Amino acid sequence: MRSLKPRFFIPLALLLLAGAPLVAAGATVTLDPAPDLVGPMLSEGADVRYRISNTNWDQVIATSPYVGYETIVQNRNLGNHNQLNEAVWDFTFSYTAGAGYTFVLTHVSGGSPPVTASTVNWTSDFNTVSPLTSYNAIEMYAQAGSSMPSGISAAHVTVTDLAFSGTGLMTVGTLRSLYDLWDDVPPLDDGQDPDLDLQWILADTDLSVFDWALTGRVVAGFTGTAGGNIDERLKFNIKVAQLGPVVAVPADDALAFALDPVRPNPSRGGALTVRFTLPSAAPARLELLDVAGRRIASHEVGAGQHALDLGQGRRLAPGLYLVRLTQGANTRTTRVAVLQ
Repeated sequence: MRSLKPRFFIPLALLLLAGAPLVAAGATVTLDPAPDLVGPMLSEGADVRYRISNTNWDQVIATSPYVGYETIVQNRNLGNHNQLNEAVWDFTFSYTAGAGYTFVLTHVSGGSPPVTASTVNWTSDFNTVSPLTSYNAIEMYAQAGSSMPSGISAAHVTVTDLAFSGTGLMTVGTLRSLYDLWDDVPPLDDGQDPDLDLQWILADTDLSVFDWALTGRVVAGFTGTAGGNIDERLKFNIKVAQLGPVVAVPADDALAFALDPVRPNPSRGGALTVRFTLPSAAPARLELLDVAGRRIASHEVGAGQHALDLGQGRRLAPGLYLVRLTQGANTRTTRVAVLQ
């Protein structure tokens, strides 16, 4: 009689741990959602840029949109602003669950860049900040600043062929091209262009447990000979963020446009909590400026009552700052002091 070999059964939970993560029910990603579906910003994370810094084009990956020595994980100098004028690049910004971010640029045509391919990564803790924090949204924008050095008559940033895909993620909608033209409109008092072209990718789940990739093509350039630095006036920017739920606006429009004082005030460089109210879903922006009018932080915000920490992920120098809320013709400003 043939002996029976013992059979071993592996619990289902162990099999799941050994393989790919289960897709959460309702793992849906909305591409370019309507503004009234974009909730308040709770926190910001990885930030990648293709930009002119002084007179050079840089490829940057940082731990937050506040780009400085303490947040830049990797930075590549791709060439000067003349060499990369009208250079066309294919890009991939991707995330691998449990590992981190990769941002790749590959030269396609135009310009005369010294390098034809470049990659920056964030795959381990940097200054105690982990690349694996939770987020549910991706923001991207093209921006040609409202002022240019003498000698430049036109400038633009154009992003096309945008596509998003993720393992286990279902997408709804389509991404549109981004285009911002330096149109010489009267600048805001912080010197930034008010009409940057922006769109979101919004998930109903935590994107940090999925593998995904955002791809496209970017080209930026100017006409003329720059008589000075173009510093930060031409850029393509992508960042991840955690958004809160959309706050419904009462049908009777009972909410009034309002900006409350910052708390605490003064602050010692930590939290800068701002509470504000927007009565409609029209485009609106909350900004943190220094006393010289330079923009330190900027958030696109939606209708409802919100509380936002403008100090999140930033090390603010001591001094006086302005917080400005703008929606259409409505503007409110309040001040906050930051102490050592």
